[in-house]
Amino acid sequence: MKHPWLGVMGMTLAAGAAPTGAAWAADYRIDPTHASIIFRVGHWHFSKVQGQFRRIRGRFTFDPRKPQASKVYVEVDTRSFDTNHKARDAHMRGPEFFNTIKFPRAIFRSTRIRRTGKRTGLLTGNLTLLGVTRPVTLRVTFNGIAPHPLGKKVKQYRGVIIAGFSARASIRRSLFGMTHDIPGKSDVAELIIEVEGWQVPRKK
Repeated sequence: MKHPWLGVMGMTLAAGAAPTGAAWAADYRIDPTHASIIFRVGHWHFSKVQGQFRRIRGRFTFDPRKPQASKVYVEVDTRSFDTNHKARDAHMRGPEFFNTIKFPRAIFRSTRIRRTGKRTGLLTGNLTLLGVTRPVTLRVTFNGIAPHPLGKKVKQYRGVIIAGFSARASIRRSLFGMTHDIPGKSDVAELIIEVEGWQVPRKK
């Protein structure tokens, strides 16, 4: 029987024959050009300010036959905070908010994964922000895994296997000591996360 987490492979039809299930189990490096963390924060109950972090890196291990055994590590450069407004971004990078001179990175390390459906799960981990570490849970959707669609045409993509995920979460910034201007700027930040990872070749 085909494993449900191996069922989202439409790209393989164009890319050629898919490897066996065991070949999918591997380490993956996050592709920073296809990874995004978008956030939305309420502003005086009138609207939500939206922005993103532009520099993300990390890795994960993933076996679609045993997704609950996966591990995730992500680093976010908080200095890459961007809401398309220079003055506001400079303020947000300052000591009242992200304090990026002292804390230039936010780090997430997974601790547990629980499947909730054929392609969904809850990813729990420890988020370190402003020097404070707290548990955070993300709602994750597995989008697919397959050889790169351009693998037969572009040399640099030859043999590359990609796994993709979407995630959603809400965090309370006050739990990390970021309490300035609450409730003017909402305590709760909504996160929208998209990630693609490239399989890392195993050393022979």
